[in-house]
Amino acid sequence: MKQYCLLIVLILCEASILKAQYQGANNGSMGVLGVATNQLFSVNINPANLGLLDSSQIGIHIKKMNFAGRSLESGLQVATPFKKINLGVGIYNFGNSFYNFGKISVALAKPLDNKQGIGISVDFFREFVYLNSDANAVNSTIGYYYKINEKLQLGASIRQVFYRSDERLERIYSQISGLGSLGLSYRAMPSLTFTGELRSDEINAMGLGLGMQLQKDKMALLMGFSNQENLINAGLRLPIGPVHWTVAYAFHQQLGSSVQSSLIYLW
Repeated sequence: MKQYCLLIVLILCEASILKAQYQGANNGSMGVLGVATNQLFSVNINPANLGLLDSSQIGIHIKKMNFAGRSLESGLQVATPFKKINLGVGIYNFGNSFYNFGKISVALAKPLDNKQGIGISVDFFREFVYLNSDANAVNSTIGYYYKINEKLQLGASIRQVFYRSDERLERIYSQISGLGSLGLSYRAMPSLTFTGELRSDEINAMGLGLGMQLQKDKMALLMGFSNQENLINAGLRLPIGPVHWTVAYAFHQQLGSSVQSSLIYLW
């Protein structure tokens, strides 16, 4: 009976996990999805941000869900710039032996000039539910960024699910179909950056995320709030040579507390 209760909780919370789209510990610390942040894992919510990366990067993300025992969210993201376009590939997974949700993501981005760029990504989802058949879905995200000046950056993205193999996915995926995000990043001073986001989908009310990054040298303290995903977030980013390590804590209204960590290697 306990196993079936856990399965029900996992399925009900899936929509929140899908909307979060594996944003990594850096963005997760700030209560934002990353639509206006220049960070490797923000490619998942705004593929245009891939065009802002000036070096090849590989990142690993692990998130422990305390609400569901041994349930883990994990991911691997790789991005590399080419002469005219930037390419990103990601593999992500969430769940346990009773419920498992994974995706493979491919993203392309092209800077239009030194101020703006566009990007597109395609995600291939697979869902496994204990004592039920597997299900698959595909969605696409289109993103855009614009550097207003040296301090202000605007980001926007829209996502649409255009294929699902099972009717039981109808309700869950309708919550991410049409997901729109609009974000603004403001660098108040070299050591202090504020980020804000508005996001909405087809059946949920408008969501708001606010974040702050206080940086000293390459170390950063991250804090944030979201009324739709994680209620309160905090994290710390530490440099270890060419590796950026971020550890974060979040409390979610539905999912309870979670601890996550991301490692990003630049070369």
